[in-house]
Amino acid sequence: MGRLGAIALDPAAKALGISTDELKTDLAKGQTIAQIAKTKNRDLNKVIGALIADASGKVDAAVKAGHLDQTQGDKLKSGLKTSITDAVNNGFPKGPFGGSFGGRFGFPGHGRGGVGDPPSALKPPTA
Repeated sequence: MGRLGAIALDPAAKALGISTDELKTDLAKGQTIAQIAKTKNRDLNKVIGALIADASGKVDAAVKAGHLDQTQGDKLKSGLKTSITDAVNNGFPKGPFGGSFGGRFGFPGHGRGGVGDPPSALKPPTA
């Protein structure tokens, strides 16, 4: 599965009508998902919707598996539209080593457990 930070690229590529590898190549050239959608004459809202649905499903799976409680899941889901729309339109923040963000629960920063990570990554480390 392709992922950039906390955003799974497979649903975006599918909504754009291109392969995940092609999407990665375009993003590596500095294009945003919004710019790619415009070039491909794709509805940006459908691309954003696909990403939100994918991330929301992963949050639901983490809640069901007991990695998050319902309140945490609801809080994460409430911010998905804003954070995904921002990333799609403005690109992905770069980390100190040139990598993309991979913050806790899919928000900018450095940590483990982005929305696109497996549910086991969402569980806080034990002492």
